[in-house]
Amino acid sequence: SEIVADGEHLWQTDSLEEGRRQERKRGIKTTEQLYRTQISSRGRTNHSIGVAAAINYPERDLPVPPYTLGAWLGDGLSAGARLFSADPQVLDGIRNEGVLVGVGHSDKRGNQALSYSIGRDKRGGNDRSNPILDRLRGLNVIKNKHIPDLYLRASIEQRLSLIRGLMDTDGGLYIHKHTVNKIPYRNIGLCFGSASFPLICSVATILKKFNIEPHISKDKRKIYLYS
Repeated sequence: SEIVADGEHLWQTDSLEEGRRQERKRGIKTTEQLYRTQISSRGRTNHSIGVAAAINYPERDLPVPPYTLGAWLGDGLSAGARLFSADPQVLDGIRNEGVLVGVGHSDKRGNQALSYSIGRDKRGGNDRSNPILDRLRGLNVIKNKHIPDLYLRASIEQRLSLIRGLMDTDGGLYIHKHTVNKIPYRNIGLCFGSASFPLICSVATILKKFNIEPHISKDKRKIYLYS
């Protein structure tokens, strides 16, 4: 959809105040004023319009706790209930949801990440004894990483927990470099990366439910969030 407005139409926007901190201030401006001041002196988008609140679905009975699923989607073995991690806080996040985490062992990748079973606390054994693996299969995410529809329509807090799991494993910061009027600028943004394009697409979908507009990279392996 689109809106056609003349130059004198009035808009309520949040605009950057020029200064050391460049804080946003709400005010009324005409279409012509917005057009002439689209970019701030530091290369940032100058004006924004408030968006609707995040979609608030009811809390769902989720077969795999949301943070655990997010962490597995980020750094889990696609074919099983295993997680590769060098971050004890990620493992604690999974344990805090009541999911068993096994003893880590080297995955022979030549880095600090260890391989952990999730859903049971011992190495070996029959996969059929692992309830988390059974639930991952039931969600159709084994060898098919994506965010299931049930999680896309979970409560705000459940969706946030899933996003935390994703970002704690395969998320990070990056520098957004661009130029305005031949002047270079650098802004810090967030990104999430995955070799699974269906996962990238479903991460974009869950972010849009928070009225966040993500940017997918040309190689379809990363999502960028920046202002």
